[in-house]
Amino acid sequence: MTTQALPLDPYEHDDTPTGHSYAAAWIALIGFFALDVLIAVQIGALNHFF
Repeated sequence: MTTQALPLDPYEHDDTPTGHSYAAAWIALIGFFALDVLIAVQIGALNHFF
């Protein structure tokens, strides 16, 4: 099974035996973390101002 390399992946090949690159995992983790922080800030602002 071969997967398309992401533009942000500096390597031309996949690093894991399963065919998924570490870049995709890191992008997903950072994206979910950023969304989580954004939601937490919004909830904090609502509780502070309202």
